[in-house]
Amino acid sequence: MGERDVVTVPFSADAPGAADADVSASVELVVHRRLYRALPDARAVAHAHTPYATALSFGTDWIEPADSEAKLILGRVPVVACETTIGSPVAADLLAAALVDSGCPVAVLRGHGPFAAAADLSDAWRAISVLEMSCKILTILHP
Repeated sequence: MGERDVVTVPFSADAPGAADADVSASVELVVHRRLYRALPDARAVAHAHTPYATALSFGTDWIEPADSEAKLILGRVPVVACETTIGSPVAADLLAAALVDSGCPVAVLRGHGPFAAAADLSDAWRAISVLEMSCKILTILHP
């Protein structure tokens, strides 16, 4: 990821200039904004379509890491599900509740991928990376 991959938009869709800025943002902007509102200490939200975490999200409500790093950094990772997964206000609410209730910095939207909220972008990305490696390890352990 580089600087040009980061899009800055106002926290509110009603803010001056938001309509122009929102055009260049992801369709997941509704989720990002909801996570910022739910987690006031978060200064960065990251989302990825990681293959191992996404694959393991099917058929479970939690991802239980086997490796020590993920156990330490993440603990038990919540998985949420809803009918519409892309740009969904329902998904936004479910993810926000999962992150708040679990205290985990990352949650997975079943069949879509992880969302992480953290103090900065490197911490949010680290949570997603640790989750993805942990899911790869789980896949190796339990093919």
